[in-house]
Amino acid sequence: MKKKVDLDINDNRFFAFIIVLLSIIGVVIYLIANKKDKYTKFYTKQSLVIFIFAVIVWAIGIVIKFIPILGQLINIILIVVTVILWVLAMLYALSGKETYTPVIGKFADKFNF
Repeated sequence: MKKKVDLDINDNRFFAFIIVLLSIIGVVIYLIANKKDKYTKFYTKQSLVIFIFAVIVWAIGIVIKFIPILGQLINIILIVVTVILWVLAMLYALSGKETYTPVIGKFADKFNF
């Protein structure tokens, strides 16, 4: 019986990883699959928050890219931070523990689905 439980946990970890990896597409897959697992739901919300953050960073990048040198530097820093948060979320999803993504993860609690 323990093997089945371990298999379920591994399946959920893998599914959560795929959701975070695919970003908004992963969120859509989760909603279509209608998976009721708490773990994958947690990381679906984390993925959605990271996607929203990435869109905000993109919009800021469009506005500040016209500032010579400084605007481009800030844009690069924001993109690197976004990628780091995304990679951290993927690693957390594989860990088997529900861990909030630093800085932006708590915003995920605002979503209900």
